[in-house]
Amino acid sequence: MRRIFAIIKKELRRFFFDRRMLMALFLPGIMIFLVYYFVPDIYGASFNATYDSSYEAKIAISDNYNLNEDKPSLIETEVSDNFNKLGYEVPTFIEFNINEEETIIDELKLGNFDLVISFTDDFENLIFDPTISSKPNIKIYYNSASKESTYLYSFTYALADSIYSSYGINDNIVPDVSEKNYQALQVVAIILPMLTISMIFSTTLQVCPEAIAGEKERGTLSALLVTPLKRSELAIGKIISLIIVSLVSGVVSSLGLILSLPRLLGNDSLTTLGVEAYILLFLAIISVVILFVNIAMCVSTFAKSTKEATSYLGPLLVMFMIVAMLPGILDCSNIGFAFVPILNISQVMSSIIYGTMDITYLLLSFLTNIVLSCAFVAIDVKLFNVESIVMRQ
Repeated sequence: MRRIFAIIKKELRRFFFDRRMLMALFLPGIMIFLVYYFVPDIYGASFNATYDSSYEAKIAISDNYNLNEDKPSLIETEVSDNFNKLGYEVPTFIEFNINEEETIIDELKLGNFDLVISFTDDFENLIFDPTISSKPNIKIYYNSASKESTYLYSFTYALADSIYSSYGINDNIVPDVSEKNYQALQVVAIILPMLTISMIFSTTLQVCPEAIAGEKERGTLSALLVTPLKRSELAIGKIISLIIVSLVSGVVSSLGLILSLPRLLGNDSLTTLGVEAYILLFLAIISVVILFVNIAMCVSTFAKSTKEATSYLGPLLVMFMIVAMLPGILDCSNIGFAFVPILNISQVMSSIIYGTMDITYLLLSFLTNIVLSCAFVAIDVKLFNVESIVMRQ
């Protein structure tokens, strides 16, 4: 054990007294903070909302559209008929008293409804009465933080404009009740995990190839191997020291992400999600840092030079970036995806953006990354005991 501590001490001294290495450790976290804090213009991009045909939407509709007849409103009938033609699940329409409009809009903000349609009293009789000079109004509210609500609004507004011709639609109101915007959130959900994963992995690219492949090039590894030090002790000492170094970088990266999220998401996300959720997010990021280190250590042990190790790790970075983007494009919330490395942590970050974090998913992601890290540690120790690999030059 004493010899392992000696290796750890030697490696830590080399990393923490090298300016280039220190910059590699702290720069990703600083960049994460600066990019996410000072570039909220990322919201400027837009994505088209998509709709799940099996989704059971709930639309609240005021009951004052026709005071003299007991039949569905024209807009309700048209939406239902068009959804049937498209093969979509027909929305459920729930009537409410017009005096409860503010309460129903609050429910829309909470996600309990996907759309709120509010009429002027006796709207459908007034619009067809040629003697009426006043202009009746229909109001359609939606929540842009939801892709379903965003789609329903576009769909319903177009139908209302067609059915009710030139009569007032959304006069003097702001139809979007959300402080967020789904299209903006979708952009962030794609970019944030990709940038975070790539910046964290960039630290691994800087420090791990130097630890073993670099020593092969300099000939210092051969000198270590002829000492009484066991190869397994050397491997474990290097792995532990690199994990410690990467944990420092992981802490900085996590702090950069956590501190910038309220600014990036445009709300007090620390209060909304709870401190415990951020502690778990921190642990999840640390787990992926440890996984990166152990993957890179195996590659570095196999490679005969830092150049060769970097050439192997470079394509991995591209692959990890692509995987990290997937949760922003596809639905990866199924619990099975928690067992897919990189993808799981990216999904955790995306769920924070959408405000749907699943603690069980997060914990399983953390455990998956730790188990895989242990597997790579075992592989690296085995590689150290293969003469043709550890002595490659």
